[in-house]
Amino acid sequence: MEISLASLSDLTIKAVEETKAHKGKISSYQKPESRPRSALFHVKESVLTQGSNHFRTSLKGCWRRTEVITLEDESINGMEVLLGIFHDKPPDPGSISATDVWYTIQASHKYGFDPKDTKPTLWFDKWLSWATQNRGKEWKKDLKFISQLLFPCFYFDHAEGFQTITQRLVYNSPGRIGENNPVPSVAMHLPPILIRKSTLPAGLYKEISATLHGTIDDCTANGVCSYLKELQRIDVEPLGNTLFRNSVADILTRLDDFDRKNLIRNKHDPLMPCSWCSRSWTYLIESIQRRIRAYFDGLCLDCLRNHPDENSTYWDRELHREAYDGEWDSTCHISHGEPTWYFSFNRRRERNPYYESR
Repeated sequence: MEISLASLSDLTIKAVEETKAHKGKISSYQKPESRPRSALFHVKESVLTQGSNHFRTSLKGCWRRTEVITLEDESINGMEVLLGIFHDKPPDPGSISATDVWYTIQASHKYGFDPKDTKPTLWFDKWLSWATQNRGKEWKKDLKFISQLLFPCFYFDHAEGFQTITQRLVYNSPGRIGENNPVPSVAMHLPPILIRKSTLPAGLYKEISATLHGTIDDCTANGVCSYLKELQRIDVEPLGNTLFRNSVADILTRLDDFDRKNLIRNKHDPLMPCSWCSRSWTYLIESIQRRIRAYFDGLCLDCLRNHPDENSTYWDRELHREAYDGEWDSTCHISHGEPTWYFSFNRRRERNPYYESR
């Protein structure tokens, strides 16, 4: 396969794709179909030396006066995207998968292309826009697909995409929230992020907790029991594992089936009303649903990159409030509230070459 990326090319890049079958061992006796795939990219040397430290150094040294440069163990699709970006001839977005994006990042890092360069960042912005518009089903419902886009959004500093994806994963992922790495590279991953799902059970248990601090009579005891029993009926248990085995979105939907008629409510003298029996349970459940749906805006890349060990002033709650008049996103590219600021704070610090180049 040959791909011309420059009308007046003066250099050819041969990318050889390693497979598990040959594990890097190429024999002249192998059948053509069993040999590793390869592709020839006709490029402009000046474009590579301008965009890549690796090519700039190598073309002045070991690759000097070499007309064909062979790069082993590469993704052909990833190299086509990377070289196409810098030659202003990237492949059609529809031909590029999320895995190809990862291989593009891997090649970009390996050969010293600057991740802050406007060409790759603008390309990724266009590709992500295309994916959201043309892969609507995957973008909205396929958690595996969108989790594969977490690291690319982080690497290309795409604040809006990172916010949307983290918010969607938090509300729609059952159990642990994590990324999905489709390539064999352990170094390519996000900084460790901790997002707790404790707000929902706290909201459901709040009324019981407040009641238990007061006088408990038979009416209250029966009421608490019937309340917990109704939550159990709709498979929402604030004291069990249900909330952690299911997504927040599923739990909020189940709360629509909460039936206040199933609660034990006794008749009382109008002059001596019972605080438990007189509560508006419909209002309580609806207010919990509204509060939880509006609680988390997604993670913020600006907050995530400012680690407490390196920028303690940024994370001082009172100083932040005074400096920015109570706003939590005054210095950020996206709009968000305190929960996003706080959960970004919870990440652990980790040295990784894929972060430090940003």
